Amino acid sequence: MTIGRKIGLVIVALLVSGAAAGGVWVYLYANSGTKPLARAELAITANKLDKAVALCDGYIAENPNDWYGYYVKAKALARQGNYTGARELLKKSAGLDPTQASVALAHAETYSLPASRILSPRADEPGVKEVQDANSDLSQAVKVLRAFKLAPTDKVGKIKIAEAVALAYRTLSVAQMKLADFLAD
Repeated sequence: MTIGRKIGLVIVALLVSGAAAGGVWVYLYANSGTKPLARAELAITANKLDKAVALCDGYIAENPNDWYGYYVKAKALARQGNYTGARELLKKSAGLDPTQASVALAHAETYSLPASRILSPRADEPGVKEVQDANSDLSQAVKVLRAFKLAPTDKVGKIKIAEAVALAYRTLSVAQMKLADFLAD
C-alpha cells in the first residue's frame, strides 16, 4: 500500500469518526433541556398527539420534578379527549409549582371544553342528562379556577383567570337555560 493510500484511508477514517461524533452530539443536543417539550408542543399543534405524549414521557422520565413536562403531556391528553388523565397530570403539575396560572386554566378547560361541545349550537340537541353533566362540569371548572391562588404580582394571570371564570359562568347560564327549557316542556 502506497503512502498516498494510507493517508487517504486515515482521512476517510477521521471523516467517518467525525461524522459519527457529530451525529451523536446533534442527537443529544436535540433531545436535551426543554427541546423535547418544544417538539411535543409542535406535535400537539400538528395533531400528532401520540408523538407528543411519547416526547413528554421521555422528558418526564429525565425531569420528574419539572411541572412543565406534566403540563404539556396533559394538553396532549386533553386534545385526545382523555380529560381524566389530563386532570391527574395537571394536579401533579400544580403540586410541583402551584403558582402557574396556565396549569389552573388548563385544568378548568378539562371540564369546560366537553361541556361547551355539548352545549354548542352546532351540536346535536343534547338530552337532559347531557345538559346536567355539562352544568356539573362547568361548576367544577369555576371551582378549580376560584381555588387557584395567584401570586399578587401576576396581573396577567389574574386577568386570564377572571376571563375564564366569566366565560364558564356564561356557558353555565346557557346550560341552565337549556335545563329550564326541558322543565317547561
